[in-house]
Amino acid sequence: MKNLPQLLLLFCVGLAFGHTDSLSVDMVSEEAAFQKVMDSINQSYTYQHGTIDLADGLATLNVPEGFKFLDSAQSQAVLTDLWGNPPSETLGMLFPEDAGVLGEDFSYAIEITYSEDGYIDDEDAADLDYDDLLEEMKSDVDEANSQRKEMGYGTVDMIGWAAPPHYDSANKKLYWAKELHFED
Repeated sequence: MKNLPQLLLLFCVGLAFGHTDSLSVDMVSEEAAFQKVMDSINQSYTYQHGTIDLADGLATLNVPEGFKFLDSAQSQAVLTDLWGNPPSETLGMLFPEDAGVLGEDFSYAIEITYSEDGYIDDEDAADLDYDDLLEEMKSDVDEANSQRKEMGYGTVDMIGWAAPPHYDSANKKLYWAKELHFED
């Protein structure tokens, strides 16, 4: 009886080598079943094109050619249930037209959110210290990590600016992009 695990292992190895044809058929069958599930998930979403009203008139989004829009509720399900992110408020997501939410064709998505923070007077914009802003954002991300850990999610580190801030005085908008590193 002490050698039972070794005997079972040898038996399984013998079966594997003795039935390679049935194993390859099983693997193809499993791969086909997996692809069927992936296709089913990707096809379960309803995308929109054209002009989209966001958050009952908050903004209007003109979906660019080559993209498709996923509404707020469906985007929340993708972000939280499929991708494992903590729950958050989102207005929707843009995907490349030829990509699904899962699979080999997925490369990126754009999450659309809104924050009431951010009105900047022209005079204040001229005096903004972007290095201080970066440090404040890094601190906020660090503080949020303890909450992410408590909820069972990986941490996020803010590396720096992916696109440095710049102020558009004609449209009264401050633009920037953050470079983030996700644990794992």
